[in-house]
Amino acid sequence: TPLPRVHAIAWALTASDGALLEGALNVPSAGGLWLALGRTSSLRVGYLPLDPPRAHGVHHYAFQLFALGSSVGFAAPPRRRELLAAMRGRVLSRGMLWGTYERSPSRRRYT
Repeated sequence: TPLPRVHAIAWALTASDGALLEGALNVPSAGGLWLALGRTSSLRVGYLPLDPPRAHGVHHYAFQLFALGSSVGFAAPPRRRELLAAMRGRVLSRGMLWGTYERSPSRRRYT
């Protein structure tokens, strides 16, 4: 698996969108927004859900956001390296949000 593991790529959001609604990455037209989605680490277009092994500890996730001076376009849904290459020289500002997720061990009941 290439590192970092890519769970979603979305581009072509405008400042007027104001927010990315919950579930918007699962359905391209969720909430009335049209999202341009790229390829995840599994090479599928859309969202690759978080699925760390149970009791594996805390997993860290980085969410990157880039403001571009001009738009980018692709003939086919891009992978991360293709999107980063297309953005080169166009980035006006960027930000990053770190999040964590941990799956608890399964609880079994013995009777």
